[in-house]
Amino acid sequence: MLETLDSIPWQQLQHAYGDASEVPGWIKDLSSPNKEIRQQAYNHLGSSVYHQGTVYSSTASIVPFFCELLDDEQVVQKIWLLQLLVSIAHGSSYLDVHYRRPEERNTPEFRARLAEEIKWVRAAKEAVSAGYPTYLNLLHTDQPKLRAMAAWTLSCCRSHADEVIPTLKDRLKHEDKQSVRASIMMTLGRLMPAIKETHDYFMHLLKKQKKPMLVITAALAYALLAEEDTPRQVVHTLLESYEQPLEAKAKFAALPFTDVNIDATISRAFCAIGFSIAPLVIPTLIKALPHCDALSSVVLVDNLLYLALEGRTLRKETTIDNLSDMQKEVLIALVKNKHIWESGNMCLTVGHYFPPQNGLEFSMWKREDIARFLKGKSISSNEKDLEQTDQHPSNFHI
Repeated sequence: MLETLDSIPWQQLQHAYGDASEVPGWIKDLSSPNKEIRQQAYNHLGSSVYHQGTVYSSTASIVPFFCELLDDEQVVQKIWLLQLLVSIAHGSSYLDVHYRRPEERNTPEFRARLAEEIKWVRAAKEAVSAGYPTYLNLLHTDQPKLRAMAAWTLSCCRSHADEVIPTLKDRLKHEDKQSVRASIMMTLGRLMPAIKETHDYFMHLLKKQKKPMLVITAALAYALLAEEDTPRQVVHTLLESYEQPLEAKAKFAALPFTDVNIDATISRAFCAIGFSIAPLVIPTLIKALPHCDALSSVVLVDNLLYLALEGRTLRKETTIDNLSDMQKEVLIALVKNKHIWESGNMCLTVGHYFPPQNGLEFSMWKREDIARFLKGKSISSNEKDLEQTDQHPSNFHI
């Protein structure tokens, strides 16, 4: 195991903090019998070769060695390895994420550097996809959580879908653990082509499910696959999911493919289906706001505004009188639910749908800014008038 690790010119490759000469030592430490040493290696790798959503020139090179570790029965904490592989497969270029202004991007030097980083992104994605035989083998382990994570990792193997899909379909027939079945369904939804045969497959799959978690997952996978062609029956199934008891929602939140609560997760499917269902689903999304924590509320609010405003940013001259009743209700709900503003990202999330104020280059809208807008104040107004709203949020009116 790891026999070729030192043959990679790590010192010529980069991670987030410089050259990657330390990377082979960290990879070796992942198989250490000492838990503290392993943990340090996890920490180093999870913040360097992959760092806050971005990948680097060394990232693709670590993937085959991760697969070697996953193939070894003695290596522990394989779920962590798979989680990092999934993150790597969804990684982006540092420049593409952090440099957004046109004056920064429209230079030959920037475009050349960006093109090089995009090559790293593609190489990392393909390296993860090429590890599909390892993930398929892990579907036979006796650990359900590891099987579920392996099934979800296979969703990153789109370039090997023809090899993966038949095995997953067969495994779904024999798998008895709900969490693993749910992960297989979601992965099939990611990998299968959006053709009639696939629609028929998922409709049949949905009808066969009896457990709430599996009904929700089948409907969610179908909607994310079919998008605007999603049958209304599936939309209604997803809406009914909001009425599930807390116990069922907690089980769903523990699945490998969920990073936010069930309400926010399903809102992503509604966005994929499109604006035509906005009047049908927005009242349910508004009712879900009080039950969201800080992270889930950011996702739910983004999708709620996307549906209500049809993905558009309001113009500077827009006033409350230009909005529909549904759009007003969404903004009123944002003001009433004070707890959703606990995340600092909420101001940026909401600001995405409003023009910048006070000469800023980017848009940040606070709760009080929305309240002023609803009261008919101009976008550039600096008034601060939240006292009545804070004291009587349930009586807030336009």
